[in-house]
Amino acid sequence: MSKGLFFASADRHFIVAGDVIISHIPCKISTVLGSCVSVTMLHRGKGLAAMCHGMLPAPTVWMEERDQERWRYLSHALSDMRAYFAGQGAEPACVEVKIFGGGWIINTGSVLGNVGEKNLRLARDFLDANGFRVEAEHVAGQGGRMITFDTSTGAVSVKAVSQLFQLRQNTSYKQ
Repeated sequence: MSKGLFFASADRHFIVAGDVIISHIPCKISTVLGSCVSVTMLHRGKGLAAMCHGMLPAPTVWMEERDQERWRYLSHALSDMRAYFAGQGAEPACVEVKIFGGGWIINTGSVLGNVGEKNLRLARDFLDANGFRVEAEHVAGQGGRMITFDTSTGAVSVKAVSQLFQLRQNTSYKQ
């Protein structure tokens, strides 16, 4: 279940769709992505980091009325991350930004189209329009990925979800 926007309080966190985590402490933040997109931000000088797990690009009118979990939308998650960094005096040009996810997972037909592609487009457009420079990305393609963001170094490890499933399938269990 989503926690929404919260602050890191331990050395490890796992976030799900609709979560935004802000960290002033060194920690590792993980999530699993398919068509969802995560954006990591790090300002080394201020010891400030953040990561979101956005499920959809932006709400439509009917979604806005029904859905109270605003951070599942990248438009809201990124806006709130930008505002928090600005409030801490972090200039966008000094923030290390990385984008992950946006894979082709959900076949929604003509209703939503390629959700991963739309998520990536919104994230890139938002970051560019607000003066952030994307330093790295691991995006698109088929299948999902598990990422772990180390807020002390800015490093992000990526593992293909298919590799994780294969490891589990090859493991024998005794009853």
